[in-house]
Amino acid sequence: GSGNDMAPSVALYNALINAWAHSKATKSEGKALDVLERMETFDIKPNTTTFNAILTALARSGSGEAAVDKAEMTLKQMENSDDVMPDVITYNSYLDCLARNGTSNATNRAKDTLTRMENRGIAPNRRTYNTAINFLAKSDDVDGARMATEILAMMEGSNDESIRPDARTYGAAINAWSRSSDPKRAEMSLEIYKRMQQPNVIAANAVLSACCFIPIEQRERALKIAFDVMNELKQSNTEVDADHITFSTMLKVIGTGMSPGADRDAKVREVFERCCENGLVSDLVLRTLTKCTSHQFLSELIPSDNSKFSKDWSRNVFERSTR
Repeated sequence: GSGNDMAPSVALYNALINAWAHSKATKSEGKALDVLERMETFDIKPNTTTFNAILTALARSGSGEAAVDKAEMTLKQMENSDDVMPDVITYNSYLDCLARNGTSNATNRAKDTLTRMENRGIAPNRRTYNTAINFLAKSDDVDGARMATEILAMMEGSNDESIRPDARTYGAAINAWSRSSDPKRAEMSLEIYKRMQQPNVIAANAVLSACCFIPIEQRERALKIAFDVMNELKQSNTEVDADHITFSTMLKVIGTGMSPGADRDAKVREVFERCCENGLVSDLVLRTLTKCTSHQFLSELIPSDNSKFSKDWSRNVFERSTR
């Protein structure tokens, strides 16, 4: 400060905004914006780090489109300023705000953000692309999955090691298909999954998820895809073990993809017995099981006296939250 050693510095205000940005308190983004206002009152010029922290606070606020609107205003303010230049972290934080709070018009918003970076000569990094794909995956945009796949292909073709895709990129791109309404989503998810050098259970589960609620003419193929992916996990030479979400999702694939009857019961039994062998019978698995079988068949699988239901069946369950 001017001659006053006690005047709080911009770094101190930035630390305060950053603390509010990462706080679990409700309306903490409002507190972060209050700090910014106080800086202006005391004539302390915010810098790029200040605004990046504000964008982080808005991203984590969960305030939906209101957060997106404020983030857009903040970014425009930076883009139009002569003092405070946006950097790659600015755009990554803005995309993260979109991914966490905005679902509409994702394809155009993601394209627009990447174009704005390009126009300013700011090179996107892996995190930029991963966040953009994550945003597209969370949207209900029909073209979202296709754009996610284009970004992934561009990353795969890059000579720059720092933007080559990682497990997160593939997981988000599979999610984009898995959540889309495209009838070919199972096929497309599998295609991306096969391109992973080190598949993981989260990506495998997303492929299984893409195989649920499939239109009738694609169901047989989707069932085959789901069983192939699950069987690969079981062999564990891939070093990827199934978890309870794998089995729950697999049961859902059968429940939504097969008509009630002996064939469906046989598949349900096969998956449930494998789940028991693996010690992965969780509450989630049991809830899904009750939805995809008849009451009569359920009582065959799990006798009501619980004589067969041993602790052994759930010995390996760690109920992780589904991201």
